[in-house]
Amino acid sequence: MIGGVNIGHALIAGLFAGYVMALAAYWMEGVFGLPRMDLGAIGLKYMGGDKPGAWFVGIIAHHVDSMGLALIYAGAVFLNLEAVFNNPVEWWWGPFAGLVYGFVVALVLPFGIMGTIMALSGQRPPMDAKGVVFNVWLHLVWGVALGALYFPVR
Repeated sequence: MIGGVNIGHALIAGLFAGYVMALAAYWMEGVFGLPRMDLGAIGLKYMGGDKPGAWFVGIIAHHVDSMGLALIYAGAVFLNLEAVFNNPVEWWWGPFAGLVYGFVVALVLPFGIMGTIMALSGQRPPMDAKGVVFNVWLHLVWGVALGALYFPVR
């Protein structure tokens, strides 16, 4: 434990939250006909085409990103909940804090950073309005899962 953050717990919560997000992406496509969002297939784009192991690299990168963002959540969001509300942290605060964090992550990463990089390189965003809403919704699911799973024993 470093500075009040249970690193192992945060990494496991991030891994499972990433899994919940990927599962929700596959499920929503099949059930509601929303745009296909295969988080593993994103590795195809980053590796420059259909190379062996690209799907595996994509899904591993997604889970590693999720675990890194979970460490940020544990250190920057969860540790400050008690100071913000002046009350001891209750278990049910996590999903609400995760929901807000997931929304911020959805705005900053896919739309802020990736959108800027794509615009500067002359590329068009790959999603229509339905895809944007779906992407934000997936990050909200991820945040709620992360907030529900990360509640370290003090």
